[in-house]
Amino acid sequence: MSAKAIDASFFGEQPDVPGSVARASDESSTHPERLGAMLQTLFSTRSHPELVADILGAAGDVDSALPAQALWALGRVVRASPGLSATFDAGLDGLADRLRRDHPDFAAEFDAFLFEFGCRGPQEWEVRSAVWEVDDGAPLAAIDRLRLACA
Repeated sequence: MSAKAIDASFFGEQPDVPGSVARASDESSTHPERLGAMLQTLFSTRSHPELVADILGAAGDVDSALPAQALWALGRVVRASPGLSATFDAGLDGLADRLRRDHPDFAAEFDAFLFEFGCRGPQEWEVRSAVWEVDDGAPLAAIDRLRLACA
């Protein structure tokens, strides 16, 4: 499929718009449909139709979901351990200190989480907001809630 054919398939005939620049219109909901059809055609001719779902869908890792997945995994670790559960049952105040003192292996896992995702947090696009590395209360509270969830 040529570049011109791809443009025509995706954007439609738009003689008033130069090249492949799309105009803003009420046709925006048809663009994903056209893109899907175009990709299906492209990849089916190359014997890789499964790639369409990988490109258009949420197949595989989604960067924004990785912190939640890591928090879920930590919650499962706590749920599986009576000692950790008792430490969390004692409340969130002073939890980080108790974890470092009484459960150094879990504290190391939590530190790895903070190393990986510590730049995240509430309103993370706001420069002045406290990220998890600075204030670990939110992820610890999330682990506390997630440990109580059924698998």
